[in-house]
Amino acid sequence: MSKRLFFTQFGWNANDETETIRNLKLFSLINKELVIPSNLMYSDKCESVVRRNPELLELGIIRPALPSKYKNVPEYIESRTKKAGRDLTDYVRFLNDISISPVIYEDNSPANLFTENCLEQIGNKESILCKSAKIDDNTSKRIIESIIKEKEKTEGVILFRDFLLICSEHASDYSFSVINKYAELLRYICGASSKQCNNFLPQENMIDWCLANYEDPKSFVLNDSAIFWEVFFESLLKTTDGIFSLSDVHNMSEAALDRIDFYGIQQIREQGCLQNAFIATYENIIDKINVPRTTDADPYKLINFDELIDLKERLKVEFKKELSTEANFYKRIEITESLLKIAYQLLGGTIQTLESVVNFFSVISNKKNNWHNFLTKQELRMQGATKYAMKFYSNEPVLIEYMQQLSYKAKDAWYK
Repeated sequence: MSKRLFFTQFGWNANDETETIRNLKLFSLINKELVIPSNLMYSDKCESVVRRNPELLELGIIRPALPSKYKNVPEYIESRTKKAGRDLTDYVRFLNDISISPVIYEDNSPANLFTENCLEQIGNKESILCKSAKIDDNTSKRIIESIIKEKEKTEGVILFRDFLLICSEHASDYSFSVINKYAELLRYICGASSKQCNNFLPQENMIDWCLANYEDPKSFVLNDSAIFWEVFFESLLKTTDGIFSLSDVHNMSEAALDRIDFYGIQQIREQGCLQNAFIATYENIIDKINVPRTTDADPYKLINFDELIDLKERLKVEFKKELSTEANFYKRIEITESLLKIAYQLLGGTIQTLESVVNFFSVISNKKNNWHNFLTKQELRMQGATKYAMKFYSNEPVLIEYMQQLSYKAKDAWYK
């Protein structure tokens, strides 16, 4: 399955629009697809972003989730006017003129998953939720009984809003505040699962919403964006420090990402082989550290905080290990380049003529005798040399090369 992320930042009370657009760019670069929850497609923020950036839908950078009973996204949006509390006619007309590739899902599947798992957590006194919310046996019993009664009225499912209403009637203020966070998390996980989304950290929002550590709920925050910038990118900067050929990478930042428009983002995404290799390598490192993701391989049961608290540091170690291996590729090239320049100069050539080790590898691989004619074919020389260098050093630097391409795109955007 291609990497597919459930993107919920068009939520009613989510990040500001600038941060949402920034994360759209970032997550579209480290995932193959971004799926937008159907109920967020008619939020004010989503409409605002999509109207100003219709290419998000047209290029397939985002794909709206669509309940199976609807023919298309505009039809679904039109049916939600009452829930939206505003006139959606013009927005529907706008969407009708755009090519949209939705992700179809069975209409009741998220509600079924939500019901099954909220009952399991509330009914198990050893669960993370019961411990975090300090739910006693009597409270748990009353909530379970009310949920079962409600299920009889709603075709066997308990909806998010009804679950919260029931809990608010029986739980203390403190318990309910934690239950509310859990319900948001569970709705997120069930929504992602019903659309076959395989996020890097299916429970990153559990950490962000501080459910995991019931002793100190504000001690640790980590999500997909933080993993990229605070773990992966910081490790990249440290391992490539001093490598002159990678100086552009060190200018990359969240602000630099802002300069790249979505067409530029799509151009990077269209480098399919490189992006696929980056995603696979990046994901494998996270999966390697984040195992087991749950205590019994059930993606809906919460992980014990003891398994998560050192996740950030362990990820740093693993990313540094991989990036150090890749950085050696560039270090070897620069060392070889320096030695070859000296040797070539001793043979009577000029440093300017042999600008890089690329020239050397090209000469070796093509065995040209006519140096003048050969050295004028710079583009072919670089293509052949790069392939030869990768073969010579036996390992393609996937993570660094992808970030190098991203930094070039940001640099180009700066001069436009």
